[in-house]
Amino acid sequence: MTEKRNWKEGVAAGSLAGIFWGWVVIAVNYATGVFAFEFTPVQNLFVASVAGGLFGALSGLFLSTIGNKLPFKSIVVKAVVISTSIWLTLRITGFALSSIDHARYHPVTAQNIQGLFLSVLLGCILGIFWRRHSWE
Repeated sequence: MTEKRNWKEGVAAGSLAGIFWGWVVIAVNYATGVFAFEFTPVQNLFVASVAGGLFGALSGLFLSTIGNKLPFKSIVVKAVVISTSIWLTLRITGFALSSIDHARYHPVTAQNIQGLFLSVLLGCILGIFWRRHSWE
């Protein structure tokens, strides 16, 4: 089985991995209580599935298009680097927004640490999905 996938397969693999990841995020957050939930568990599961699917799709797209250019052999490591890079880009953007309007954005260290851990977890899940499933 080849690690090379076209972008559509990358988006499909990433979406599936991201939806599963969204469910894991809900479980981790219920266990840790780091993020305050505003909705019912069913609504949270739906939102986490959609958000995870989008984050995973973006990670899968980048993995399928630039994954071969990364200097790592393992597809799991490549997926972790990509998902963590996307998360860091979002955090840096959030930091820039907080410098514009301090009253609207308050970075919370516990959320940042959990978010970093969860972005690594998405990369692991995506890499395992990528390695285990044939999309041909």
